[in-house]
Amino acid sequence: MKQTQKEWARYIQDEIKKNNNYDNYKHVFVEYKDYLEKCLLENPRDVEKVCQLAITYFTVYQDGKKSVNVLEEFLKKYSEALNDDEKAIIYQDLADLHEKDAYDDKKCKYYLTKLIEMGKQSAVVWEVLGEYYLKRKKYKKALKCFQEMEKFSSEREIEDDYNYGITLFYCSCFKKSKEMLLRCYEKEPESAGILYALALCLYYTNDKQLAEPILDKLLEKVSLEKYYYDEQILFEELLDLYYLYEKYDKCALVFEREIDKLDWEEKFYYNMRFPFYFYSLKQLGNLEETQNKFSELLQKHSKYIEDIESGKIYSKDIWSEKEINEFIEEEKSEIKKILGTYKKIMNSDYKPQNKKINLEKMYKNCYLVDCPIHQKLD
Repeated sequence: MKQTQKEWARYIQDEIKKNNNYDNYKHVFVEYKDYLEKCLLENPRDVEKVCQLAITYFTVYQDGKKSVNVLEEFLKKYSEALNDDEKAIIYQDLADLHEKDAYDDKKCKYYLTKLIEMGKQSAVVWEVLGEYYLKRKKYKKALKCFQEMEKFSSEREIEDDYNYGITLFYCSCFKKSKEMLLRCYEKEPESAGILYALALCLYYTNDKQLAEPILDKLLEKVSLEKYYYDEQILFEELLDLYYLYEKYDKCALVFEREIDKLDWEEKFYYNMRFPFYFYSLKQLGNLEETQNKFSELLQKHSKYIEDIESGKIYSKDIWSEKEINEFIEEEKSEIKKILGTYKKIMNSDYKPQNKKINLEKMYKNCYLVDCPIHQKLD
């Protein structure tokens, strides 16, 4: 019979390897849950068992709040009897559960801060706090956290270096950012998110030749499918890169190929990229094609307004007349905006600037202490 945490972790990991479907290995977590609940009846103050139970509850019930409640109730009951090492384990697990499963980022920060105040600092604590600030676009604070993380460990997982790398990018530390992102690229050369971030960084370090094969690889990937890892890399990100690198032929190519795959209602939301397309055509000397494409765009906007007015898009059984009129006015305003931008591009030296480049943080699966799924075994 399994008695130790490692024995259960090995059993769980072996069952997961044999069964790639959760329904086929869920039974091991139910068994572990029953075992832990029995142990806690005999010794309710066992920190290891209660932390494992919280993890198991989330896996069995898919409810982060239920897991959080287990640990927070335990803290309320036994806080005075627990030493700092025991509290630290609980705080780290609570930080992870709040951030990823209970969706309470402020509580996540609260427990991380308590760990730092207690002197229980580690690479993980600073890393998660760095991600907390990165998520809120507080890049200078995030950078300080990642710099602290670096003091504790030079052996980091790819997500750590990636999040550190894009934070450096946002803080204009492009050389150091390049080092981090190249390290990620060496580990995961097929990740579209890493390719995109690295290509963007290489532009700012003036390594345009090094970026060439990366841009080509991105084009190939985006052509095959649209989602990679936890990041969304869509055609507009690739279009942004080509526009930034002044590769106007590729910029126009990507736009024309991908825009035809979207229905018009989707195209409405990508209008912010049309100026890049029109500018690219102008730079290529395709003035007649530019005019034709612009006329086509106006016609589609007009047709879209007709469909709104007829109730084809927004049913009059659901939407009020006032709401439908607001949709029409929004569309007319969009036409006016596009017309103004188009004239500006064609009649002056105006070059539209992209101010919406965005690098998403990469999520790590788990920061839980001794998680039976991710625990490293001998």
